[in-house]
Amino acid sequence: MTRPWLHRSPCQRAARIALRILLVAREHATITRTAAVNLFTSLLLTAPDGLRESLRRLSTPRQTAACAVLRVNPREPTEDQVRRPTLRSLAQRIRLLDRKSAPTNASCATWCRP
Repeated sequence: MTRPWLHRSPCQRAARIALRILLVAREHATITRTAAVNLFTSLLLTAPDGLRESLRRLSTPRQTAACAVLRVNPREPTEDQVRRPTLRSLAQRIRLLDRKSAPTNASCATWCRP
C-alpha cells in the first residue's frame, strides 16, 4: 500500500492541513449564513404588509441593514412583537457572518494560488 502523503515534505503537509482548515471553516460559515438568510427571508415573507413592502425591493445586505435596527412597538400584535426582535437578531447574525467570512475567504484565495 502506498501512502503518497508520507513522501511530502513537512512544509507541504502543513500547507495542505492549513488549507483544509480554511476550507472547512469557510464551508461552515457559508452553510450557517445560508440557513440564517433562509429563515430571515421566510420571516419577511410572512411579515405584515407594511414591513414586507418596505423591504421587498432591497437586496439582502440592505434588508439586513434595515432589520438590524428594528424596534418593538408594544402596541403591535404579539406576533409582531416576537417577529421584529427575531428579524433583528437574524439580521445581525447574517451581518456578523459576512464580516467574519471575509478574512477566511481572503486567506483561502491566498492559499489556493498556484
